[in-house]
Amino acid sequence: MARTTYRLCADHGCFPLWERVGDGYENRNPAELPLSPELLRRLARWAALFETTADLGHPSLSGFPNELAALAFDTEGRVLAEQIERELEDSSVEYLLRGRVAPYP
Repeated sequence: MARTTYRLCADHGCFPLWERVGDGYENRNPAELPLSPELLRRLARWAALFETTADLGHPSLSGFPNELAALAFDTEGRVLAEQIERELEDSSVEYLLRGRVAPYP
């Protein structure tokens, strides 16, 4: 059986998880995957926090209020990516940060 590749990536208006399909990625609802309820809650909180960073009226003002908040978000994303990979057997997970694949623990 082939390994499935997922990508954890916060994006406005989307689920934070993407599945590699062919040459691209499709947005996946994490609740449709065999993930623990606690991990699903953490993913939902992480994605919701990212949604609060959008300023649709003034996109140039979007972002975290400070570097510490951005760092905390990034740290949680890396931990989530590792946990997703543990829970989804025969899968690999990439963590996307600012458009680039980033290492995680």
